[in-house]
Amino acid sequence: MAVANSVYDEVQKLGGEIVVITPDKPENLHSTAEKLGLKYPALADPEFVAIDAFDMRYEEPAMGLSSVRPAMFFIRADGSVADSHQTDNYRFALTGDEILERFKKIAVTSP
Repeated sequence: MAVANSVYDEVQKLGGEIVVITPDKPENLHSTAEKLGLKYPALADPEFVAIDAFDMRYEEPAMGLSSVRPAMFFIRADGSVADSHQTDNYRFALTGDEILERFKKIAVTSP
């Protein structure tokens, strides 16, 4: 989240938006977003509606719980997904430069 926060202003200059979707309850998410100083919107999805729509649910076998895979989707203005990055390991997140490059690619290739 810190990396996305660091490039948020530049993403907006490119005409993009960053949104985080978590399975947290709204009241918990609000305090977390404030603590982290998020510049971008954070959406609560405790029922996993959007999470399942984007196939981000991850079943934790050891705990028997549903979790969310770290993912970033790059969506064009028309709503179509131009690119995505999904991983089962949060350590393999995109860098700020990679995020900006993908947004730039969308800006050039959008219809």
